[in-house]
Amino acid sequence: MGAHRVNEGWPLMRCAHVKLPNGLTAIVCGSGRAGLVLCVACDRRAPFLCDWKLGGGKTCDVPICAAHAERVAEDKHLCPKHSKAWAQWQAERALRSASTQDGTV
Repeated sequence: MGAHRVNEGWPLMRCAHVKLPNGLTAIVCGSGRAGLVLCVACDRRAPFLCDWKLGGGKTCDVPICAAHAERVAEDKHLCPKHSKAWAQWQAERALRSASTQDGTV
């Protein structure tokens, strides 16, 4: 899911279910993305990219759909992997803060 897979040197074809304005659904397949960016977690349309900072001025940038994007600030979203890392960082920070306040550091 989400990653490009290779079969004997050729990328596998990706397909997406697209809801049409008239209510019908179409299945669109192709080896290229052609403007259709799919979520790394579920292959739905992905309007967001993960904003987790990797260092060197780079961000994760994996495509994520609204259901799998955690909004952590205005126009800042995290993928499921980095959402877990964010929660862990917050918990560790809260623990350090609490131990500093009660003098156990």
